[in-house]
Amino acid sequence: MSSTTAWRRHTLGAISLTLIVVSGVIWFSPGASDDWAFAQGVCVKIGTVLLMAWVAYPQLERLSPGKTVTVMAVGAIMILRPQLIPVLIPALVRILVVLAPVLFVIWLLRIPSKGRSAR
Repeated sequence: MSSTTAWRRHTLGAISLTLIVVSGVIWFSPGASDDWAFAQGVCVKIGTVLLMAWVAYPQLERLSPGKTVTVMAVGAIMILRPQLIPVLIPALVRILVVLAPVLFVIWLLRIPSKGRSAR
């Protein structure tokens, strides 16, 4: 792990822990209004997502930027809007059922690379 990568990971962990601590302070403060309850919810959710990113940072580092954004977006949706999970899972299954045969045919018809022997 390079020094830049370590610095980014430590910063991600520090921000997530700060948000979780702020959430705890708001939670235990007396007389918090609804606005503060909203801020507490936001801090704990964002802090949790960033904490998960901190844990998975070595694996996320190996992914392409597009895949990393997709993984983070799906994780955020699952945490911020869990009521969408029963809607999204059947939709993803339907997409995979439609795409699987197409991808299999594309795989069968691919042109072999020069390095491999044709079978």
